[in-house]
Amino acid sequence: MQVELNWYQRISLWMRVGSIQAPNMKIASTLYRVIEKVRPSEQEQGEANLITKEGGYEWRLPEPNYGTKQIRLETEEAEQLADSLETAPLAVPVMDMSWMLPLIDQLKGKTAKEALVEAA
Repeated sequence: MQVELNWYQRISLWMRVGSIQAPNMKIASTLYRVIEKVRPSEQEQGEANLITKEGGYEWRLPEPNYGTKQIRLETEEAEQLADSLETAPLAVPVMDMSWMLPLIDQLKGKTAKEALVEAA
């Protein structure tokens, strides 16, 4: 499966998934593979002037769609990522729901139409 993630989504997933306390090594290794795929490369971090500041990150993208990337996930990775996003006991910024819910549906293999019908 492939998902398209923009810079903000990649940074958010990198931080969020990286802070999950996995209950076992199997889940931890699956999630680690996910963060390695979404994590911006050293080159991307330099080009975007990514810095750590006050427990978070700041950046200046060199162009509007910089960092948008197709991420290929194995079935196990997609399933574990969806489950972890839904169930990890982490605070969820409400504004991120606009991209997290469609991503979770996509990871679960739901079409946009199926997700709308389920939500109704």
